[in-house]
Amino acid sequence: MKTTLFSFLLFAVLFIGCSDDGDSPNVPKKRVNIELTNEERLVNEQVRDFSFDFIHAFAQKKENGQPELKNYAISPLSLSWALGMVLNGANGETYRQIQEVLGLAEMDNNNINQYMQTMRTALADVDNTAVFLEANSIWMKKGMNFLPDFKQTNKTYYDALLKSDVDFDQKTADAINKWCNEKTKGMIPKFVESSEIDDLKVLLLNALYFKGKWAKPFEPSETRMQNFVCKDGTLLRTPMMAKKGENLHCVSTDDVIIVSLPYGNQAFNMQLLLPADPTVPVEDLLKNLTLEQWNEWEAQKKTYSVTLTLPKFDIDYEDKEIHNVMKALGMTDAFTEKADFSNMSDVSLLIAWIKQRSVIHVDESGTEAAAVTGVGMLESSAEGLAFPTLQVDFNRPFAFFITEVSTNTVLFAGKVGEPVVK
Repeated sequence: MKTTLFSFLLFAVLFIGCSDDGDSPNVPKKRVNIELTNEERLVNEQVRDFSFDFIHAFAQKKENGQPELKNYAISPLSLSWALGMVLNGANGETYRQIQEVLGLAEMDNNNINQYMQTMRTALADVDNTAVFLEANSIWMKKGMNFLPDFKQTNKTYYDALLKSDVDFDQKTADAINKWCNEKTKGMIPKFVESSEIDDLKVLLLNALYFKGKWAKPFEPSETRMQNFVCKDGTLLRTPMMAKKGENLHCVSTDDVIIVSLPYGNQAFNMQLLLPADPTVPVEDLLKNLTLEQWNEWEAQKKTYSVTLTLPKFDIDYEDKEIHNVMKALGMTDAFTEKADFSNMSDVSLLIAWIKQRSVIHVDESGTEAAAVTGVGMLESSAEGLAFPTLQVDFNRPFAFFITEVSTNTVLFAGKVGEPVVK
């Protein structure tokens, strides 16, 4: 396949077991689908819809900026869990807007919270060979109080650590960064500066960590230094992994090629997306991506005997303006004097910022990824068979998604325009 620009979209979907590396057996147990109630299935479909709304809104905003954003990783799942906790403190029109942006309009809040709790626990158990860790915390300025229902709901459904006596000074920043470092296994050792939090009244955090081994690892001896063609035509020498003749679920149409690389017992996979036409930038696919389009592609999957090349890569991406994406999606009042968080505290609050940092490492053995999402709030007075063959070279702009198979939950997403290996 002709080499051209390699812009790579990483959608990392939440997956993995909750044991640590030393406890994860090497032999995969049989995959078991996540069981959802009828109500939870409805919520799941809407959360998936939000994931793709967020991905394409993010791509539209960022791809139009200067300079070009060559590589990024984002986690729709981490954002949805952080905003789920925020939703439990919202009221009135603020609640309605957050609920609608999350795709949960007119849904019962108890069903929403129950779904979030089910996914938090179930994702940790679907693959015994993988590691999935997830944690939540809420930090509140000394002298303020959480309302009892807000505390109990987020403790029950999100197992949130509640810190209600902090000063949001350097000592607090150090404590927050220590918490992020621990919950991401050292992948995100620093998330905030003291200057970012010194005016805050509340900070809500979600942290995710995933580590999965490929079901069939790449052979390190097959990795070669090859050219990766960047968007501007520049040739970047990068270590390129290779597979030959492996049976994989794929989509191959006139518009797109998607290759699914499974981890462990195949409960999670990384879905690599490449425009079929080398002259079409991957950004064009991402900016127009919808759940309907994704479902249409999924319905066309079949097994191919695949020969492919894929670069090793590392991404460490922080975005301090996720709130602008949420405003574009219709969540507006929460950032203004109109904000109503009267179910959180007796003090009037508004959201000052939403930021996220995501880190991912991909090599011959598998993937390690982590994300932290923060929502900072101010007082509102402040601001085997014979299969068809497919050869794919991911040596130009492409996207990939990490997803859980039975619920199609998207954990991470991103783009690689110039693969970097650390």
